[in-house]
Amino acid sequence: MKTNKKYVMPLMVILGIGLVVAGLATYIGNPVQADVTVSSPMQQWISEDGESTWDEDNSISFTDVLGGESITFSIKDKNLADARITGVAENSVTNTLGVSCADFESVEITTITTINGIWQSTSPGELIAAGLCVDVEAEIESEESVVFMWGPNAPVDNEMTWEIGQIDISEIVVTFEEAAEGSYTFTSNILPELPA
Repeated sequence: MKTNKKYVMPLMVILGIGLVVAGLATYIGNPVQADVTVSSPMQQWISEDGESTWDEDNSISFTDVLGGESITFSIKDKNLADARITGVAENSVTNTLGVSCADFESVEITTITTINGIWQSTSPGELIAAGLCVDVEAEIESEESVVFMWGPNAPVDNEMTWEIGQIDISEIVVTFEEAAEGSYTFTSNILPELPA
């Protein structure tokens, strides 16, 4: 069988051009990729004394507390990002026996704010007297909660903005009413600002 060189040669040229173009396409349009792992910009810690030991597990316990007595603990919030962070501070209390603002004689907050190690402000406040305790009712008594608000916008929406390098240390002194009883759980969390 004879092959016609007249057809084979152009076919070889076209095949060669195709291989060169395929090689150039990979060379010219090579793919690139950027992988990014994003973490929460805010960190919170809790402490019994607010100075020496900030708990790594973010949990502390008080035992043998009686109605009418006080407990003191501190919460540290730190903006880890190189950006201003706006969020809502959610500070709630639950109790398996049910809870209301009437369970507390007083809740005093003193927050010290520093930005890049420079003292900015101290803001003391008594939340019960200021009306910054809100009862959140539920169908089941053990699911009821109390929400405490503090910060510059507390009476409105509890929204706060943390500057770059800002650290807030809030000392919280809770005095229970004499008739208070049960297992109280205090929870603090910073929720992201939701788009409008």
